[in-house]
Amino acid sequence: MMLDATSHYDQPLTAERLCAWHACLFPTARSGMRKIRVGAWRDDSTGPMQALLDWFNDGGVSTDLDAVLKAGLAHLWFVTIHPFDDGNGRIARAMADLALARSEHSPQRFYSMSAQIRQEHAQYYEILEQTRRARWTSRHG
Repeated sequence: MMLDATSHYDQPLTAERLCAWHACLFPTARSGMRKIRVGAWRDDSTGPMQALLDWFNDGGVSTDLDAVLKAGLAHLWFVTIHPFDDGNGRIARAMADLALARSEHSPQRFYSMSAQIRQEHAQYYEILEQTRRARWTSRHG
């Protein structure tokens, strides 16, 4: 999955590509002992996921948005939508590295958002939780 993300950075990020990544993560259609739906959205695929894909492939590239910021926003947006039963964090990290590879027009990675998240995983999960709580409060406030 990560190799596809960085080696084929010049290809669009599509629902089919994301579902293929998901299928690679769960070839037995199980997450541990639990059966999951592989390569299928949990919810409506025409709403927020389509908006994210449109932004990632077109809108985010054509703006002056810093590449690292775009990678981080794509990651956050994906984990917030949480479209798959499992594996959303791993796929979001692949998306972030895809965005970084695109920004440099190179599959070679001298730095990686995935590696940085691994190094700072406690802070990463704390920030995600704070973001989730803030989002919940703003919706149900």
